[in-house]
Amino acid sequence: MEGPLGIVAGLGELPVAIASHAVASGRGVYVLRLKGFEEPALAEFPGDTMGVGEIGGIMSRLKSAGCKDVVFAGIVKRPDFKDLHLDMRGTLLLPKVISEARKGDDALLRVLVGEFEKHGFNVIGSEEANAALLAPEGLMAGPEPTEENLHDIAHAARVAAATGALDIGQGCVVCNGLVLAVEAQEGTDEMLRRCAGLPA
Repeated sequence: MEGPLGIVAGLGELPVAIASHAVASGRGVYVLRLKGFEEPALAEFPGDTMGVGEIGGIMSRLKSAGCKDVVFAGIVKRPDFKDLHLDMRGTLLLPKVISEARKGDDALLRVLVGEFEKHGFNVIGSEEANAALLAPEGLMAGPEPTEENLHDIAHAARVAAATGALDIGQGCVVCNGLVLAVEAQEGTDEMLRRCAGLPA
């Protein structure tokens, strides 16, 4: 890995964990905080704040900082494209972004990743930036799952795979064979809050 790690960051603990891990490992970081989605804990790291539509400016700052590896991390709500402040590169990319956004967040992210790669960046996943973010295989807490629990887990995995393939969401809660909640635009935390009061 060469040069500081570039982190295009939204809200939440993920970009903080990635930046902290890189620094603890002896690697520099440059954090590009996205305007309107600035995580306060990231203020201690070197970097800057720019708007979501300033694609050219973001790439220019990352290059100036010497970043070759870039990771996208954190919560960023989909912007209202008609109110987005765009630089020249953002303006040129907008028609493709709008077209792909209709297909879902995954398609939208692929456009952005492709644009960064086209300009010489190596876009890496969060797990490459900090392998400790991945849960180990096997039971992590609580009692061993029962046969019924294993059926619920398998059912939830099928539902999550189906909704993930449609770019709806990545989470699902199943209890006693009944799907209690499926993640959509609200995100995982809200899905869990929504189903917490439901009868199991």
